[in-house]
Amino acid sequence: MKNTCIVLHNHRSALEPNRFTGIIDAYISGGYYFDRLEFLPCDDSAAIRQALAEAKNFSDTLTVIADPPIQPSIKEQIGTCYNVSFLTQTTLDSGDKTAFVLPFGENGQFLAREEIVPFLDRKYNDRCARMVIKAVGVPQELLEETVREAKVSSGDKLNYNVSTQYDDTRIEVIYDVNSPKMLVDDVMRIFAVRLAAYIYALEDISLAERLHQALRVRKMNVSVAESFTGGGITKMLVDVPGISDVLQEGVVSYSNDAKMGRLQVRPYTLKANGAVSDDTAYEMALGLINTGKCDLAIATTGLAGPKSDPSGKPIGLCYIAIGLKEEIYIYKFMFEGDRKTITEKAIRHALFRAYKQIK
Repeated sequence: MKNTCIVLHNHRSALEPNRFTGIIDAYISGGYYFDRLEFLPCDDSAAIRQALAEAKNFSDTLTVIADPPIQPSIKEQIGTCYNVSFLTQTTLDSGDKTAFVLPFGENGQFLAREEIVPFLDRKYNDRCARMVIKAVGVPQELLEETVREAKVSSGDKLNYNVSTQYDDTRIEVIYDVNSPKMLVDDVMRIFAVRLAAYIYALEDISLAERLHQALRVRKMNVSVAESFTGGGITKMLVDVPGISDVLQEGVVSYSNDAKMGRLQVRPYTLKANGAVSDDTAYEMALGLINTGKCDLAIATTGLAGPKSDPSGKPIGLCYIAIGLKEEIYIYKFMFEGDRKTITEKAIRHALFRAYKQIK
């Protein structure tokens, strides 16, 4: 099934991605993706007519995202092009071709999720299934190579949606329910083998949920000490229902005094090596284990910017400590990006490293 999306915008004002990306995400979550995505000025009638004609010839389904004032005109043009009227306020169906007109924003996202995706499921007999791989820190080149290998293996029988946010990658493999099981298994095996060092789940769950599962199975609890991540790790954990079973405490030890007082980081360590160092991260995790009665400790210290500290160490430098009662592991990272990007990446890598140590 081929799908086209046309976004009609006012070219005199800035195009805001957050007004339409939620709609696209709703389609993808339902197992439908767009082969073509076009952006056209809403007042360019000739370009719109041409795009509609091309979509009719190329696609099984067409989705037009437009502001409400111009929707009646767009529906009329689509009806003329497809030679059929709209069934509802949003949907036109000519049998072999289907078209939808949606507003921008949350209303369009709601309609896509609650009305359009169920309509497509009914029309195509729920024929789409999907598998999801979740991974952290996959090098871009390796990710691209692996997807290419999977596509060569599956030909045009499977489709792929890949998205990465703050180094947390979601790979969705979409296939017809009648596809040979061996074909789907072979593709999943490619991902599982090539990305083994980075995968944390073969289902659509978050890092925090995955860590929660692992802790419950092993009857372990966790404590967190955060400096530059400022409570972000603890927040992600607290968002998981039932996390009280395993979460002991979250400490935001932002200042050196907090590191020394609550976590027993030695003054000499801070003076000799600085707050952003492997030794400080180590002692932060050790302080949790010695005083917090936890089985697993996560500690972070780093420089998120926009300026460095008096040490002059580079922005993006980060140390993550994962502590168990028998050993503490230290990981050094150099993250790129702005302040938010650096901290969000560190949060995800910390959760991922914690999971890998106990899985």
